[in-house]
Amino acid sequence: MNAFNSDIAVAVYDLHAGAVRAVQELQGAGFNVKRISIIGSARIFGALGTFWSCTGTLTADLSAIGIPGDSVQRYATALRANKFMLVIRGDMRDVNRASELLAISGHERFDRHHVHGKTPVHVPA
Repeated sequence: MNAFNSDIAVAVYDLHAGAVRAVQELQGAGFNVKRISIIGSARIFGALGTFWSCTGTLTADLSAIGIPGDSVQRYATALRANKFMLVIRGDMRDVNRASELLAISGHERFDRHHVHGKTPVHVPA
């Protein structure tokens, strides 16, 4: 799977602990933790990289992994408000399964993005 042939799910949580519980839920269900990251206002925890700040390169890096610009801006706003993003990379089946598993996990929002060719596409929930 390459950066332009995958699905990406993003769940936004008010608290780091909520995002961590979601990762634990996914891991317990057999998800590859190398495909899951938590992004906070100061840094990223997980497989997408070591550190990103909430400004500057974050926007470019989220766009580079296939998240559309309008969504990137929405996520940057959430991070500036001290919220946390849980990013899950996989195929459509993985994203759908993650959506089901995390339905009652307390996320503020859950978005799906499909990357087809070089054009990211937001998939309404």
